[in-house]
Amino acid sequence: MPLLALLCSRYQAIMPPFKQTNITMTQFFTGINYFFKGFGIAMHEKIRMYVIIPLSINFVIFSVLIWFAFVNLQNYINKFIPDWLLSIEFISSIIGFIIGLGLIIVASFVFALVANLIAAPFNAILSEKVEQLLTHTPPPSTGRLGGVFQSYVHAISSQIHKLWYTLLWSIVLLILFLIPLTTIIAPPLWMIFGAWMLALEYIDYPANNHEILFKQQREILRKNRGASLGFGGITMLFTMIPILNLVVMPIAVVAMTALYVDKLSPTNQD
Repeated sequence: MPLLALLCSRYQAIMPPFKQTNITMTQFFTGINYFFKGFGIAMHEKIRMYVIIPLSINFVIFSVLIWFAFVNLQNYINKFIPDWLLSIEFISSIIGFIIGLGLIIVASFVFALVANLIAAPFNAILSEKVEQLLTHTPPPSTGRLGGVFQSYVHAISSQIHKLWYTLLWSIVLLILFLIPLTTIIAPPLWMIFGAWMLALEYIDYPANNHEILFKQQREILRKNRGASLGFGGITMLFTMIPILNLVVMPIAVVAMTALYVDKLSPTNQD
């Protein structure tokens, strides 16, 4: 326990939303509602064309991952399952189904990581266009020097910061699994942290429109914990569902941009 206290003390400045409880159900459902609102905005005639490229990238990456997984499916089965068990046709079919489903789920998570990195510059442009549609004013990032290249550099920098942030808190949360008295609370804390990280992932796009850095992004989300966790939670749910996760990335970019413009922007804070 002293080790856990020391770690929490060390990471006080980067605390996820575990500490304070100023979260209402209204705020939580606001975050969820904005995710679904993203579908409607994405279908707007001025936005549709900017959604197509991220969706196309998603489809290609996911198709390649699924193809690779199933091409090697039989090899996985032969390597890890005893021959005598595979000789029973019924059991062999069930094993193949379970392993195939597992490969789809793993491929889904790998796909989410790869797709977000590759499509980052296109998502940045998508976020700009959504903000322009909603506010009728181009964000400060529009037309800046460097264009797509600068967006990509920023995306890589943000991913590095997020990776380090995730690693630090993963250590703390993993320790909870090793302590008997805290094991029971570790799984729900992992789910909360996952929702928090997805909110951090997608606020980067509208925040980048206003050159708001990672540290400031965390502060914005901490001031709006309910909406942030609601958005991150529903996004995590859709990300875990194969096929549906193909549309999550552009929809989440659109939805978070709308949420930022309406609720999270520093200009909207009390």
